[in-house]
Amino acid sequence: WPYWWAGNVVGAALVAPAVLGVRAALADRGRLTPARAAEATGMLVAVSAAAVAAFGGWYPAVGFGFIVFPVLLWPALRFGVGGVAAAVVPVALVAARGTALGHGPFAGHDLTPANRALLV
Repeated sequence: WPYWWAGNVVGAALVAPAVLGVRAALADRGRLTPARAAEATGMLVAVSAAAVAAFGGWYPAVGFGFIVFPVLLWPALRFGVGGVAAAVVPVALVAARGTALGHGPFAGHDLTPANRALLV
């Protein structure tokens, strides 16, 4: 049961800030200009592309997984807590999928079946 508990904690730590950040952003709609919406879309595309590059299996180097962190500075500095919380969700999804498929810097380690189920 500790694996399921850890999975629930990680899920809550990812989903709750993203939902609260999006809620705060929707409440602040007066500040959302078309240019800011385009920047947010471009930011999500860039963060997702960095996550796919790191965890897609093209670069098996262990240190390449850190390429996501500089890209995450963009939403942290420009959009605050809500922006970075929303940007971490696609990174977590891509990282979990890539690792479960055996790609990325965290793959290749011996995992028990319970740990594999936690990744999915």
